[in-house]
Amino acid sequence: MYCCDGSAHKIRIKKLIYSKKSDFQEIAIYDTYRYGKCLFLDGIIQSSEKDHIEFDQEIVSRLRSIDREILILGGGDGYTAEIALKINPKLNITIVECDCYVIYACKKYLGQNIYERNNVHVVIDDAIDFLNNNTSRRYDGIICDFTDTPIGFSDLKLFYSIIYKLAKKILNTNGWFTAYIGCNEEAVNNIVECNNGLNKYCTKTIESFGEPCFFLHGNNINK
Repeated sequence: MYCCDGSAHKIRIKKLIYSKKSDFQEIAIYDTYRYGKCLFLDGIIQSSEKDHIEFDQEIVSRLRSIDREILILGGGDGYTAEIALKINPKLNITIVECDCYVIYACKKYLGQNIYERNNVHVVIDDAIDFLNNNTSRRYDGIICDFTDTPIGFSDLKLFYSIIYKLAKKILNTNGWFTAYIGCNEEAVNNIVECNNGLNKYCTKTIESFGEPCFFLHGNNINK
């Protein structure tokens, strides 16, 4: 696996647990020596048993005790929703994941049972289509947990400009927006420059990812 700077990030594999080529991507779950079971999409690590909590605590850091409805776009491994409910058990969470095989793999091979909770609702849909077609419901917070290169888009600035514009329409007053943007700082800066109200708020190195990760947030963005 290669980092954004071209350096190699090596992860020793014990065995391949699951492999599937879906209509969207290559899905694999490996058991590794250092990080336990890891989810890979198109050859890029998405989460690991060892340190996923560091990533998930960061991406849900805007969560408040007053929040009741949040939307997670992506996040099909379920870890983001799991951590959010540990912080605020009163939440109703909608997860929009385009690839049903990601959810299947995480349920069967990572033991993820968050999808069975009565207050977690899974929608198999494209994130942009969902935002365009579901305009009546309002959310206290929206979390974007996509892959480094969202499916169908090579231009991150365009993708997140669309997502952010649509998200603002369905957030409650004083609602918040958080997004994991990946590891390319130049792309992150371009997104911030063209979207008033978004800020780069965290650069955090997740060991299993092998390089710094960037997160964005917007606050009171629908005013």
